[in-house]
Amino acid sequence: MSVAVEQRFLTLRWVATELGMSVESVRDWVLAGKLKGYRPGGKQILISRAELEQFLEASTKATYSPPWMRRPADAKSSVA
Repeated sequence: MSVAVEQRFLTLRWVATELGMSVESVRDWVLAGKLKGYRPGGKQILISRAELEQFLEASTKATYSPPWMRRPADAKSSVA
């Protein structure tokens, strides 16, 4: 897989880790049609970074903001 593809598409495990949830929960979102996933071949499901960002922005329950979505003002450290 090329570097450009790796940056645009994320594994279920990566998404689950970033969101602090199980791989099964992310897979359930994909299978339920809530989050669009791609199967480039075989069983592996990949999620586009853009699709994930849209999903998180549209979700009223999502309180987590991944680092790549944070604005500079959101990235303030709580450590004084």
